[in-house]
Order: sequence, then C-alpha cells, then structure tokens
Amino acid sequence: MASRMDKAVDVVAQRLNELGAPFLALRAGRLNYQKQLSFQLQDSIANKIDIDTGYEEAILVDVEDMYALLNAIKELENKCEKIIELEKSWQEVMARKLALEADLGEKIFINKKLKKDEVDEIKKVLSSIEKNLEKSGIFSSISNSLSAMKLKKILNISSLPAEPESIMRLSLELQAAEMECEARMVETRIHKIGNIHQILGQIKQLKKKQKGLAVDILKNKRRESLKGLLRDQIKRQRLIVHTKAIVERKKNLQNRLLEEEDFTPLLEAFPCWCVTTYAISGSLPMKSGLFDVAIIDEASQCDIASCFPILFRAKKAVIVGDDKQLPHLSFLEKAKEQSFLSQYNIPDKYQLMWRFRTNSMFDLANYYSTNPVLLDEHFRSYYPIIQFSNQEFYGNRIRIMTKDSGSNDVLELHLVTDGKVDSDATRNMPEVEAVVKRIHELILQDEGNEDNPVSIGVVSPFRGQVDLIGKALRQVLTESTIRRHQIEVGTAHTFQGDERDVMIFSLAVADNSFAQSLTFLQKPNLFNVAITRARKKLITFLSRDPKSLPAGLLKDYIEYTQNYIESAKEDEFSSKNKFKNSFEQTVAQALIMEGLEVKAGFEAAGVYPDIMVKDEFNNEVIVEIDGVEDNLKSNTKDIKKQTILERAGYKVVRMSFREWEHSSQACIDRVKQILVKVD
Repeated sequence: MASRMDKAVDVVAQRLNELGAPFLALRAGRLNYQKQLSFQLQDSIANKIDIDTGYEEAILVDVEDMYALLNAIKELENKCEKIIELEKSWQEVMARKLALEADLGEKIFINKKLKKDEVDEIKKVLSSIEKNLEKSGIFSSISNSLSAMKLKKILNISSLPAEPESIMRLSLELQAAEMECEARMVETRIHKIGNIHQILGQIKQLKKKQKGLAVDILKNKRRESLKGLLRDQIKRQRLIVHTKAIVERKKNLQNRLLEEEDFTPLLEAFPCWCVTTYAISGSLPMKSGLFDVAIIDEASQCDIASCFPILFRAKKAVIVGDDKQLPHLSFLEKAKEQSFLSQYNIPDKYQLMWRFRTNSMFDLANYYSTNPVLLDEHFRSYYPIIQFSNQEFYGNRIRIMTKDSGSNDVLELHLVTDGKVDSDATRNMPEVEAVVKRIHELILQDEGNEDNPVSIGVVSPFRGQVDLIGKALRQVLTESTIRRHQIEVGTAHTFQGDERDVMIFSLAVADNSFAQSLTFLQKPNLFNVAITRARKKLITFLSRDPKSLPAGLLKDYIEYTQNYIESAKEDEFSSKNKFKNSFEQTVAQALIMEGLEVKAGFEAAGVYPDIMVKDEFNNEVIVEIDGVEDNLKSNTKDIKKQTILERAGYKVVRMSFREWEHSSQACIDRVKQILVKVD
C-alpha cells in the first residue's frame, strides 16, 4: 500500500495494525520508519513477540467460517425480504376484501370464517345451482333444493332461496370470504418463515460477530506465518539480512543486498507493506511482480512517474483517489515537458493522458480502467457541511452516512463589514481579528470537555492570510492550548487528507479584493477541499456584501449557507412531513397522540426513511413501514435500506400493516421500547 504523503500511509498502517494481528502491516520508508521496522523484525527473530497468549479462539477459525457466517446472514436477509413481500400481498388482499365488503354492506349469508375446503365446496355447489337455474324441469328444481340444503348446512343458516338474486349475493359474499381465506394463508406462510423482529435480531448478532471473526482469522494467519518463519532457518537468515539491509547507510551495499536476496519467503511471512511512493527503494528490491496487489491511495496527489516503482513490483493495482480534490504539484516547465513529448514522438491522444504536469496517477488509471468503482459513502462531515460539494462536484451520488447532529448551527456565516485587503498581499486584518475572536469563543465553550477537546482548523486560500492568522493565534494562545485543540492554520493543500471538528474558512475577500483573487479561490478542486475538512461545524468569514459577489462558485456557496441558516431557524420536526402513503400518516398521527415527535419525507444516508420518531429525551428511532405500496419508488431493497441506515448509526424498527391491524397499541409499545433502549 503506497501514497505520496506519510500521513496517508500512516493512517492505513495504523488502522490495520489496530486490528491486533502481529506485523499485519509493516511500515517502511524514511530512516525513522526503517529503524523502527528493523527493531520490529529483530524482535520477531528473537522470538520476543508473544503469539500464543490470547490466541486460543483465533487458532480455531479459518476463512471458511467467514463464508459460513456471511451465507447465514444472507439467508436470514432473504427470509426478511420474503416476509416483507408477503406483508404486501396480505395488505393487497385485505384491501380488495374491505372494498368489496364496503359495497356489499351488511352480510346476509356468510357470517362465519370459512376454511379453504369449505370455500371450494361452496363454489362447486354454487356453480351447480347457476347451471340448473338456466334449465327448467323437475330434476333441476330438486337438484337446486338439495344444493340449497347443503349450503345452509355449511353456512349454518336457516334460509337460502334458490333464486338468482340470492345466488348472486352469496357469490359476492363468497368472494370476500375467499379473500379472507387467502389472507390467512399468506399469514400462515409468514409464520412458517418466522418472526421478522427475531430474525433481524439474529442478523444483528451475526454482524456483531463478523468483525471479531475477521480479526481472529487474520490473527491465525499471522500466527501461522510467524511460527513458520521461526521454524525455518533459511527464512530466519534472510530476515536477518533484510533487517540489517534496510538500515544500511551505504546505498550501494543496501541496493546489492536487496537485489541479490530472495525475498519471496519473507513476503509470505510479512505480506502487507506500507510505504510512500518516494521511499520504497530503501525497503524492497526492484523486482517485478513481487506483490499480488499494490494499492495507491490519494492517487490524485501522486504524479505518474513516482508510482512506476510501485506498479512494477505488483501484478495488479488498485488506484484510489478523488479527481475533485487537489492534484499533485509539479514544477516541471511546460515547454520542457512538451519538448520531451515531441522528441519521442508521443501521439497526441497519449499526450493528453500522460502529461506529467497536469495528470495524476488517478487520471491515468481512470483512462485505462474498464470498471471504475465509486466509493459513495461519506462518514466525515454532517449533512449540511458536505451536501454543497455533493451537489456541486459529485452529482448528488455521495451517500452521507453521518447522523443528523440535532443542531441547527452546523454552518455559520460571519460578515466582517470593515474588512479590507492589503494592497501588497491578500491579507485582511479585520477578518483575522474576527477569526481569532471566534476561535477564543470556541475554546471557552469547550472548557468542560477534558476527555475529548474540540479540534480546530483554519483554512484560507491565500498564504498571506494564513501567515497573519497563525501569527495572531500564537500571540494570544499558549502552546499548550494550541496543542490541546490541534489548532492548525493553512491553505487547502495543508489540509488535503486531514480534518478537524471545527473548520474556519477565512476567505479574505473584501470590496477592494483583486479580481484575480476571486478567480483563484474559486478553483473547483481547491474550493472543494477547503469546505469539506470539517466534521461538526464549518464557519465562513467574508468581508464583502454577498449580493455584490459575481456569479460563480463562491456566490453559490454563500447562498447555500444563507439558505441553511434561514431554514435552520424553523423547527426540524415541524409540520412539513411528506408521507409516502396514507398508512404512514395514520401511524404518525397515532405516535403523535402518544406524545412523540414525528418527522417524515427526509433523506438520511442517501435513502428516504419512512418515519423518524423522537421522544422527550431526544432519543430517535426510524420506523420502517411494511405492507403498503409507497408513492416514492426506490430500487433499494428494504433490508438493504435498513442495513444502510444502521451503518449510519440509526436505530431501526419495522412495523407492518398486518401487525397494526391486529394490534396498533402493540406496535406503538414496540416503538416506545426501542426508544428507551436507544443509547
């Protein structure tokens, strides 16, 4: 796994090693990493790593156990989908029955529940009577009298004239009885499959086991590899050589050692390596196909040339990046690049893709990839923070997985009326003062939060503004306060791949700003990075009347922020509910009567939940309604939708029309019980 920046590589290596399997990901690269890696390898050679204690459960599992677990989850999910499908069938049958009964009015002949065989028998007798009514004669009359007696016995009634009107009436009532019988059969099929609430509980328990099982499998694999390494003298010797080679100061000797030794056994013991694109040569030999797969992360920041040594060492590659964020920086002169392209007669279409200055590794991979995959789940920012970028840059294809914060001040806009830009640089001292004041307020608000102090970042498109804010903060805040709140000030390039709880966006734009400054800060990649670094709050400072801004990205974003602030003044659980069907509205009204707040017609995690219910303690649960057709069509299956919502942190309970018809109070009580259990 490789990337241009140490920070990106460190994050991946740390996440992998936090799983608890020894030497799952080796971190190599610069000298400090190499020394640490050398110490780790020496410990493994000396058998100082305990790979027996705590592995009792891990040694009993294998990949087949994961397949079995996933198959069990899939089977249970299929059962749930089938139940939901049958719930819809039950409702449709009952709706037809109720409509027919409404037309019929009070029943005359059928006043008891009929079994399937009774319905079939009555249909058979009615068919015989209808045929005889078309005939005349004593035999037809006797046959109909006998048939009427049979029907009276089945229906337990005293009178049934064998007249066309009565037979027609009975036929219609039988249709209603047959529908009721069909509904009971559907209900029986549901019961045979199981109780959906219990099945969902089983799925939840299995999914809880999934991560633990994955970790145990990794632990077992790592344990077996390390045990094999320690038992094999040749492998140990090669590892000793490698341990010394990676910290060898003589570059020529280091290169010879790396090239001459066979590292295949070593890679079997240590299969995952994490390095930067610029530091791989000091860690691994330049041999083709050394790894099965190379993963290049943040590829939009990686230039093409520096990725070749990574790609050469791999059989396959996975390129991960975002072309809507900042590209790599290149200092190669345009004329020099063009001369090389012309010198080697590179065709025009390849020039477009292989230009070092303008194209990243991500751009090149995107050109050659036959099946690109969109990583569409966003877990960093609250919805109001990321939604502008989602609309503007990603075509609304990002699924925002962060739960609603419950706060109406996620976005702030501060207008600095006396702000002016210096004539010699893009610096705005009045705006700097306003930024420092707001940071001081944030720190005071966070005073009681000892365990998890709020982290703060300040981003500005202009280096002059960044330097001025940094200098002002160092004058008013102590070093310990700056460290405690991880306060960092920088341009968008500083924060690429980074994030903070609160980000302050100092635009440094005033009435006397240069037109070039406005053009520069509205570069889409730069702007996108600047406004998407915040997790919980994004505060924007502007020293100009928003109405005077020219059309463009900045004006659109300021208007988006202003619209959010205006709409946030309204109660989010207001009367603007949009229900997908009348049954949802019936359930919502009943829940409101119970003193609960209800919200419907909103988006969460890229899907549209049916009803959000909140109690007086702000506990929330989503109620998914089954059995009734929605007027809002979706291609997402019901259980998939529930899985998405639960991955985003929501509690979900299901309720069907059939259950409501049997006992609406039991359904309401279930919702209340779930609310009490919400953490």
